Amino acid sequence: MNAAKAALLSITVCALVTAGCGENDPDAITGDYYPMGVGDYWEYIETYADGDTPETLSHAVNGTETIDFGGELGERTVFVVDNAPDLTSTKSRTYYNEDDGDKVNRLGQIVYDTDGNVTKSQNYDPGSLRFNRTRVTKGETWDESYTRYTFDEVGNQTDSVLYTYTFTITELHEEVIVGAGTFDCIMITRERLPPLSEETKIYYYASGVGKVKEISEGGDSGNKMEELTSYSVGGLD
Repeated sequence: MNAAKAALLSITVCALVTAGCGENDPDAITGDYYPMGVGDYWEYIETYADGDTPETLSHAVNGTETIDFGGELGERTVFVVDNAPDLTSTKSRTYYNEDDGDKVNRLGQIVYDTDGNVTKSQNYDPGSLRFNRTRVTKGETWDESYTRYTFDEVGNQTDSVLYTYTFTITELHEEVIVGAGTFDCIMITRERLPPLSEETKIYYYASGVGKVKEISEGGDSGNKMEELTSYSVGGLD
């Protein structure tokens, strides 16, 4: 556990003692809603509005690595997260997530085909936000922008696209029932802004668990939903 997380935990414990765990305060949340540690694992079932066959997606934090992303990002130490590492899914990827204690950003990803061959890689500058631990007020809204750089299988840049999103803390306590259980979640809405095509995502995160559910509407991948079916969080000692 890094120093920032340890400090966050210490503050949380103090708050629980003085505020009675926040159980009677609808505006209070405690804990880490986006845990990130080596050994953590989440499995989801992804279903599609068009009736396509559901897919099982797994996210496993398999280590850390120091990578030179080039440009303004430069050299960074990131968590290596493998998605569908058995390569049975067309969504097999390796994500590179940076956790600075306040927020988790995705700095890059590698995309594979079902034979395990790299088809492309992408970097996100200054980072694609996964979760901001300092934004915990219901109704709070803010914008985030990043440039996505895409490279082919041999590392040649093929394009760059600027993305801007509006994030909103929609609810602090939303009951969500999925295959992995029933969870008290913070609900965050993310809307993609013009000139790109409209896309809305709704995320549900639970303290000590991470992402429990994700609903996608519009955008490049169409309407779909991810629901947590199992998880193991706590990292390796």
